Amino acid sequence: MLEIKKCYICNGDMKKFLVGKDYWYETSNKEYTIVKCTKCGLEEINPMPSHEEQFNFYPQNYYSYENKKTSKKSRGIVDSLMKVRDLISDFFVKKWFNIRDYAEWNGKFFLDVWCGEGINIDIMQNKWWKSFWFEIGKLEKKWNIFYWSNISEIDRWILKFDLIYMTHVFEHVDSPQETLGILKSLLKDNGQLIITVPNSSSLSAFLYRQYAPERDIPRHLFTYNKKNLLILMNKSWFVVESYSSLRQFGLLTWFSRFIKDKLNFDLSTSKLRYLFFFFPLIELLLTILWYTNHLGFLLKKNK
Repeated sequence: MLEIKKCYICNGDMKKFLVGKDYWYETSNKEYTIVKCTKCGLEEINPMPSHEEQFNFYPQNYYSYENKKTSKKSRGIVDSLMKVRDLISDFFVKKWFNIRDYAEWNGKFFLDVWCGEGINIDIMQNKWWKSFWFEIGKLEKKWNIFYWSNISEIDRWILKFDLIYMTHVFEHVDSPQETLGILKSLLKDNGQLIITVPNSSSLSAFLYRQYAPERDIPRHLFTYNKKNLLILMNKSWFVVESYSSLRQFGLLTWFSRFIKDKLNFDLSTSKLRYLFFFFPLIELLLTILWYTNHLGFLLKKNK
């Protein structure tokens, strides 16, 4: 049953938008309802899953748990095209969101929130940054890794950071306002926060609806766009130094899921699989046109 509530960003009305389930990892057959704000476009799962239920959304084969650094598998033609696409995309998109651009500031404090395979930590430590990261788990601190279900526990060690990096994490957080307040408290006065999120106003979100990578039901508890994020950041006492539409991603993977579920058709075993070659080109075109499903924000504290 839906909870009657207002948008936490603009206080607009939240109306039923669509219904979907876990199409990617199939952790259950449960259907989840997405409601959408009539004013700012914020999307939210309603009712909000409990913390216990959320933990079940991330199985052992969840993509961010994979150790890509040590993978030696050969790349297929489509993967090679995507690599070329990424190189060309980097020519067109702004560079500030790339963590390597900050690695020259050695000797400072860096925090990666939900660090995945830890690639960013390696980059920053090689530049002599004092690097820490936060992951979901039992409350403890191992070396420079903080584990717990809530990032507020970092306050136990009274650390302040020059740069906090939170890429494709914010949409998974069920208490976004509280989280922004905690991140603000963890930043030094001249510190910066990088947040990247999926864009609910993108072309793929419009076309794929409940199958869209931007929504990734049920893991994405909220789905944002540029309009509502700008409102939220200003309300949360952050100054938006820069924002941009970043590289397009996920069209191929989610198109395959979309037609398999809707049409019971496995594209990977059909002669039509050669359509795969066009997806990297489409994603490159969308990136160049700045109409992508990936937004990035560079923020600093509003003193």
